[in-house]
Amino acid sequence: MLERALQLQPNMFAKLLMIILGVWRNRNNTLWQNKTQTAQDVVLSSFTWLEEFNAVHAINTKSNKMQQKAWKPAAQGSLTLNVDATFLPDQHQGGI
Repeated sequence: MLERALQLQPNMFAKLLMIILGVWRNRNNTLWQNKTQTAQDVVLSSFTWLEEFNAVHAINTKSNKMQQKAWKPAAQGSLTLNVDATFLPDQHQGGI
């Protein structure tokens, strides 16, 4: 079955993976929270997650391409300071 899945077009393979994730989440929600989705809801929510992922991924890809610049040394007598930071909203943590 894996061999057949790997032969799918990339967009169909992504849909398959998202449906598998949806089935897994539905199983866990049924076991641990006693909440069950219909098969139609699992598929629809899986495709919604995929659309959201693709939209965010497309935005990040475009913004990363625009921000790429060739490195240049600092001008004579000046100092360059490079700072990077991140924030994880779900964990309420960040760092510099």
